[in-house]
Amino acid sequence: MNTKFFIGIGGLILILGFAILGLTVDLFTANPNSIFYQTENIIKSLCVIIDAWLLNKLLKLLIWNNYQEKHGHAAPKLFIDIVKLIIVIGAVLFIIVDIYHKPALSLFTAGSVITAGLTFSLKELVLDAFASFVLDFERPFKTGDWIEVGKETEGKVIDSGWRQTRILTHENKVIYVPNGHLIKNEIVNLSQPQPHYWRTLEISLDHGVPIDRAQRIIYGAVSTVSELHNHGCRVYAREADEKGIIYSIRYCVKDHEYWRETQHLVLKTAIEHLHTHGLRISESMGEYAWVRGGQELQEINPLSITHILKSLKILSPLNKQDLKDLEKHAHKLAFKQGEKIVVEGEQGSSMFIVAEGVAEVLVKTSDQNDSESIVLIPQGHYFGERALLLGEPRSATVVAKSHMVIYELEKKHLEPILRRTPALVSEFSKIIATQDQERSHILQDSKQGHKEHEKKMKNLITNMKAFFKI
Repeated sequence: MNTKFFIGIGGLILILGFAILGLTVDLFTANPNSIFYQTENIIKSLCVIIDAWLLNKLLKLLIWNNYQEKHGHAAPKLFIDIVKLIIVIGAVLFIIVDIYHKPALSLFTAGSVITAGLTFSLKELVLDAFASFVLDFERPFKTGDWIEVGKETEGKVIDSGWRQTRILTHENKVIYVPNGHLIKNEIVNLSQPQPHYWRTLEISLDHGVPIDRAQRIIYGAVSTVSELHNHGCRVYAREADEKGIIYSIRYCVKDHEYWRETQHLVLKTAIEHLHTHGLRISESMGEYAWVRGGQELQEINPLSITHILKSLKILSPLNKQDLKDLEKHAHKLAFKQGEKIVVEGEQGSSMFIVAEGVAEVLVKTSDQNDSESIVLIPQGHYFGERALLLGEPRSATVVAKSHMVIYELEKKHLEPILRRTPALVSEFSKIIATQDQERSHILQDSKQGHKEHEKKMKNLITNMKAFFKI
């Protein structure tokens, strides 16, 4: 049975109720004290009560349900309750005045006095109820949203009633906020229009640190925090004062519920990278101030190539002398934000190591007309090792996501080392095969995994020897 059927039946019963009421109006009025007269009044009263109930049902079917379908949310509960109450009060008044013939004026007078007294004595309660009505219609927040009320209260909305709204704070405590207090104060919805939003953290660096370099280091650190929404990060110099240059770090939080954890990771990552580059906390310049410690105010080199080479897994088979030889020939390059470092499909024979900044890896989509970002390469990491060791074409396009300083190692720099120690070919092949195995998710302890690994190593050794002509 569909809604229209119920509407039709309800309307029919409603009409029949009024018809019965009309037919019984003058049947037994001759003797008000008779049992027939009393029975007539009871029947009339029941008809009015049934009609009031049916009217509320019809309103739900015809108005409240349509409102929810049209607007995507239910009509304000307080408003629906008020309409129901008005219908009930109207039915009761009709029974008292029209059926039992009680004077209406005295009823209204007494009701007005009582209403005025209750309103004055319960004005805060009335204000909260009215505020609930306003909040239901304006809907500045919904259950589950994080809100800030008047710079004093911040938390997640658990539920909202006609009297008060319950808010869960970051400290896992529940605050009961009267609705009247909500409409008197500014409400900031931290979950709308989207759950992610931008926050700002400021730090101060010494005047002697070049702005471009400071931006590279900070951006290269913060943009790699995986908890950020789409790795969203912006770094810019806001102003300079007598203490140093103040940098604003804007980072995109996925959800306000985790903003403190996200801020912790942003600050922690920034501190670690600043320390790596020879910067330390200044005790005299405040909590978020940074200066270079124990050095004159002059440009220092990016992250040492010696330090980087020793930490790279791909170069772990090399001894100290081999690393020193590579260090001598490493080319230091600078790229501006947005510049392409390598292009997918191009031939190459070199590897790149990120000293400052961060790079973005792009691969072509299935329609070949666009590219999508798959990973970020932070400072201290590398790319292009297959081109260096195997001479393979570039498998992806790598773009500077920020201003960058990188080092390039070419085939001609590695070739003398491999000729001097041919056994290194096998070691490099093992590392490349392991990387491929991890990327393809083949279990190393399975028989299939061992076979694939051995086969991959043999092919890599053959290709590498052919490429270096060993």
